[in-house]
Amino acid sequence: MTLVPLKESTCFSKLSQAQKGRSTRSFLFYKEKYFPDGKFDKLKARLVASGDAQDRSLYVDSQTSSPTVSTETVFMVAAIAGREKRKVTTIDISSAFLRGKFEEGSEPIIMRLDREMADALCKIDPKYKAFKRPDGSLYVQLKKPLYGLIEAAKLWFDEISRTLQSLGFKQNAYDECCWNRVFQGKQHTIVIHVDDILSTCELEEGNQQLIGALKAKYEQIGVSEGLVHSYLGMTFDFSVSGRVMVNQEGYISELVASEDLKRPVKTPATADLFEIDPDSPRLDKHGSENFHSVTAKLLFLSKRTRPEICVAVSFLTSRVQESTEQDMGKLKRVLRYLLGTKHLGITLEADAQVIRLRCFVDASYGVHKDCKSHTGTVISLGSGPVLVKSVKQKINTKSSTEAELVGLSDSMSVIIWCRNFLEEQGYKMPPAQVFQDNMSTIAMVRSGKPTSDRTRHINIRFFFIHDREKNGEIRIEYRSTETMLADILTKPLQGEQFELLRDELLNVK
Repeated sequence: MTLVPLKESTCFSKLSQAQKGRSTRSFLFYKEKYFPDGKFDKLKARLVASGDAQDRSLYVDSQTSSPTVSTETVFMVAAIAGREKRKVTTIDISSAFLRGKFEEGSEPIIMRLDREMADALCKIDPKYKAFKRPDGSLYVQLKKPLYGLIEAAKLWFDEISRTLQSLGFKQNAYDECCWNRVFQGKQHTIVIHVDDILSTCELEEGNQQLIGALKAKYEQIGVSEGLVHSYLGMTFDFSVSGRVMVNQEGYISELVASEDLKRPVKTPATADLFEIDPDSPRLDKHGSENFHSVTAKLLFLSKRTRPEICVAVSFLTSRVQESTEQDMGKLKRVLRYLLGTKHLGITLEADAQVIRLRCFVDASYGVHKDCKSHTGTVISLGSGPVLVKSVKQKINTKSSTEAELVGLSDSMSVIIWCRNFLEEQGYKMPPAQVFQDNMSTIAMVRSGKPTSDRTRHINIRFFFIHDREKNGEIRIEYRSTETMLADILTKPLQGEQFELLRDELLNVK
């Protein structure tokens, strides 16, 4: 039993006023769960503790901070699984947070169940009736972590880490949620997002051995095998050899159904996306909250399977605190575009011969109202993006050449991180190909310093790219503007050029 009752005449009376004051509240949440294709899965109920009542001064960051796997890690692992024809399994460990263990000597956590929750508990186990208080509530001490506690996620991660280590897995130094072991001469890779595991191995026996060990340890686990998997709100389809198709069609269908939309449109934004009308009326409270909510959902979608809407979503996120009717029109435009393209997703393919990073970095100069530029970055292992960024630059620049250099500098950290991650996975990595469409920028990178009086003001920190190329970690290559894939992430393209780059970005087959 996770809860231990506190009787008024014994335990409860011994609590200090501070402990009584810090007792956490409890909540019961119900949620409808759906598969990524939109089909109903189940109605889920969860008892949650209100961790905001806990005294954070009793903890240090290492006791409460739990890692979660990055999306780019998931995509790289999936792309490699497709390339190497690995067998894929997804595993869900039931009631994961309840399986953690409080550290010895830690502060006891007292939780109050209100009358309704106490009555429900007493129906499940009548012995608790003896401990109800006059107002019908029930105070309990938690024997195990519960959802909502500030340390629950970290305690669970520590628990699953110990289990994986006992099975011979080791963490990737660049993502704590990616684990590897050698199973009968083949690499067995898993990624973890809280209680959801994606397992990939060329040998099916590797996945089965892991499933057996987790069942023996945790008893209740959900397992999905085969070629199509639901993971982190996305559908991963390995049906076609050598690649994986990832989409969120069900999520998009639900999103567009929630709004009153007119006919579909062919692009997610018009050419005036970055223009702001100061006279456009502000949205009322309800409209503003809806704008914020839908924008957050679009951000989730754009960061995963629909990167071609990133530019529009990047602008919309900057307007959530002061949204207007003009902004709502731009949001509806994105939804109308999705209405007609619900079937689209990304197809990930890693190069068949040698795994290498192909990176596209572009910038649109001075496109924002404050004259700042916008950077777009695409990273793939061949075709299809494993990482996409579309962000407004943080500083003003004096020319398109400088804007491109800033974009390269800002993107370099994620490019090097991806390369380091893959090297840690055991792949011998050639220099990352970094494509750039500005010859002046390439010349400055190659020289490692400004090339004229017009660029002498540029901060030296932007030239660390030169050292990365000199060390063989990257190689800057020219790519014409017409074929610069990242161009679609820097400004609202229209017509045939948008569709051409979108299909290349998504790797539409």
